[in-house]
Amino acid sequence: MNMDNKKLLRRQLSHVIVAASLVMTLLGACPEIWAQGPNVSYYYHPQTELAWGRCEVYMQGGSRQRVPFLPVICSSYRHAPMGTGNYGKDIAADGPIVFVGNGISNGADTTSYSGRKKDYSVGEIDVSGSIVLLCPDTGDASETKVGREFPLSRRIAEAAARKASAVIVFSSTKPVPFLSVGYETEDKIPDIPAITVTKDSVISILASAGLDGEALLKDWASSGNPPQPQVLISRLSLKIKGKFDRAETENFLFRFDGDTIPGPQMAELAEVNERALGFLRKLFGEEKNLKWNKLLAFYFRDYDTKLFYTHHWGSG
Repeated sequence: MNMDNKKLLRRQLSHVIVAASLVMTLLGACPEIWAQGPNVSYYYHPQTELAWGRCEVYMQGGSRQRVPFLPVICSSYRHAPMGTGNYGKDIAADGPIVFVGNGISNGADTTSYSGRKKDYSVGEIDVSGSIVLLCPDTGDASETKVGREFPLSRRIAEAAARKASAVIVFSSTKPVPFLSVGYETEDKIPDIPAITVTKDSVISILASAGLDGEALLKDWASSGNPPQPQVLISRLSLKIKGKFDRAETENFLFRFDGDTIPGPQMAELAEVNERALGFLRKLFGEEKNLKWNKLLAFYFRDYDTKLFYTHHWGSG
């Protein structure tokens, strides 16, 4: 290579380095470019169809309206949608909707479970088999007084203790809720599905029951007084695929959606991991006392499913 060619090569390399540096600078300044997954608002768009889940508000006369949603994720001891038993079962909830305001019930100062019942009388509402609708961040009088004692995790557990079949959560402050909850011990995790919807969807749900949702929420915010809890005349149906297939070896358990990822492929991957672990044990030798707890891993077909089921951006 002559001198001129060497100079040209160095010049081209310097241009490549500058271009690469510029790209990395742009990615650093705009982290959303680097995100591996849809924007949260994508799931709340009315035209977004989910192959693995569906939520609808309906009347028994036959009318139905789809409700965009995301699951509330249990972030402690597992990383799975509430109600799936750590990817062990599908979600299928169907029942009347009961609006319970902020969902606080401490048995002394306030309860969100006393209001207009199905027969239009007023009293303690039986929510067993029903879909509970609540908002945990209104800042109303009861929220201000005892709200700190009632994080969302406790409000969901309260609905579960009252034998509700599912919980719908909406936010007065977040246009596109993206909520997770944690529990102190695994046995405290309630076995109940919980999803989030937007404020617009709540207005539509209330409209299905003949209520002016926009006025109700506006009055709630301005007066600081929670609206009267009540049983709505409309119902809600929720379905989420939550039971994942298994590929298991002595030291690995892989869970995955068998409709989108071939089972033999996952079984082969589990065996590859098992052989790799065996190699490491031989490499370190028994005297190194290499400890290993059985690894539970979840696999998803693409970015959209992983974000939906785990609230984590990324592939794999």
